[in-house]
Amino acid sequence: MDITYFYNSGFAVKIGETLLVFDYYVDSEKRLPELVKSVKNVYFFASHWHGDHFSPKIFAWEKETAAYILSGDIRDYVPDTSARIVWMDPYETKTVDDIEIRTFGSTDEGVSFAVSVGEKTIFHAGDLNWWHWKGDTEENQAEAKRMFFDEMERLKGETFDVCFFPVDARLEECRAWGIREFCKYVTTPQVIAMHIHQVAWADTDGILKRDGKQPAVWCPMKQGETFHVDTTKE
Repeated sequence: MDITYFYNSGFAVKIGETLLVFDYYVDSEKRLPELVKSVKNVYFFASHWHGDHFSPKIFAWEKETAAYILSGDIRDYVPDTSARIVWMDPYETKTVDDIEIRTFGSTDEGVSFAVSVGEKTIFHAGDLNWWHWKGDTEENQAEAKRMFFDEMERLKGETFDVCFFPVDARLEECRAWGIREFCKYVTTPQVIAMHIHQVAWADTDGILKRDGKQPAVWCPMKQGETFHVDTTKE
């Protein structure tokens, strides 16, 4: 599995002849054209309508794209197109060609995605996170916590090969609260930090360790870089 970082929460995941493109809106290094040409099947995902997660520019790839899997809140932002669009709201399961897609909720807008391609499983959180803003009211902080743990209960017991999860530097010392708790509820050998606001993060304190196992962490900083994940199961 090869993962290419675009920016923010935007990534491409190449699994064999399939390319999954998540939350794409910018590609400063022009990596997407070569990635699209390298596979047979291309699928675009967008978790919600925010401009740093969705751009109508994805429809420039309509001819090369097998399907667009979009959160329902994006409907009003999609231009006239004959593209194949699969709309998804939270807590749905759909099969698109040979890909199984399950949606979970968000603590901001839209959905989060659990995607299975063959035996490979990926979780892309979108803007699902524990958004604890230090300057917010106690009421809002409590609501953010409640929403987050409600979603964690829905994810409890899930296993994924790779998980993309926000570690937003604007949350300051609270930035890893969400990913720490997330890794208590799910099992994954590989975490990819996203939505980092260009401040690197590493699990130097081992807060993600569970049952004696420490997931690997990749925190991409350079736009266009590619990371290989070995998902071979013993």
